[in-house]
Amino acid sequence: MSEPTLLSIEGVGPTTAKKLQDSGITDPSQLSIMRPEELKNLLLCSRKKAAVMINSAKAIAPSILLSTAKEILEYRNENIQYISTSSSKLDRLLEGGIPTGVITGLTGQFSSGKTQIGHEVVVNCLADLKREVVWVQTESRTFKPERLLEIAKAKGKEIDLDKVIVIGEFIRKKNEHGDIIESPLIDTPTALMRALKRIGFFIEHENHDVGLIVIDSYSAPFRSFLSGREMLPDRSRETGRQFGYFNELVAKHNIALLLTCQVMGNPVLHGAEMARKKFAIPYIVWGGHMLTHSVTYWLGLYQVSSTENLWSATTFDCPLPRETVNFRIDESGIRD
Repeated sequence: MSEPTLLSIEGVGPTTAKKLQDSGITDPSQLSIMRPEELKNLLLCSRKKAAVMINSAKAIAPSILLSTAKEILEYRNENIQYISTSSSKLDRLLEGGIPTGVITGLTGQFSSGKTQIGHEVVVNCLADLKREVVWVQTESRTFKPERLLEIAKAKGKEIDLDKVIVIGEFIRKKNEHGDIIESPLIDTPTALMRALKRIGFFIEHENHDVGLIVIDSYSAPFRSFLSGREMLPDRSRETGRQFGYFNELVAKHNIALLLTCQVMGNPVLHGAEMARKKFAIPYIVWGGHMLTHSVTYWLGLYQVSSTENLWSATTFDCPLPRETVNFRIDESGIRD
């Protein structure tokens, strides 16, 4: 069954639909919540005609489903999957691992383990969940296929690299017509949004069972393109637009979305202590309030000891108790 459009609404023809679209109203749901006086002034029509359009839009707009807390609990228990980090302590911190259906954010200074955790959960998603993975690379060659094979071999797991789709690696290859095409870099918010739309098409129209999407790093395209103070409103709007798409995609297809996010220092007096209280690390998450509020589970990562290969992870700003655990990273990947 096709989705209802503006032309499905009683009293809306091509000319009226164009006027509505030019005003930012693109589907029946948006029109259904308008007031008759508001629509009347927009279309320069009678209040009666505006009311007819709004009532028609309400009738065909997707209904709002009401669920009890018990139903939600049962649905989550039946559907949510957890991708292990290979550290029992880290998994316990997240109540089982990286969960599907929501967004998990990893933040920390460089060399704090963000990308390493990303590679680890890719291996476990492939081997344990038997689902495909999409890796969006926004920084130069942070994705390492060799690392996946190294981790899988050390853990005694078999993985298929053909089940990992990579976006953002510059590569030339032939298309179905024999033409040489190039894969562009993901270095701007616009390029990132295009990549996200391509992932959505890959899942919804090419019938791929993707269990995990890793974006490493989410901050980089914004930091290089929308970094000035005068660009903060633009950054917030684009972040909000992307997370609106994220939330629908991961919920609809039960996907785990893992973002790595960069940090910045706080030059004010006692700035490091303030950041540690807020983010569990002596740095501020780069990206602003829109980013920090949009992620469901946040982990602040910190390298405790380079000689002992020891790292720490702390939950913050998420529906879990604030807690810190230590884990190790070595040639075999993540471990206790």
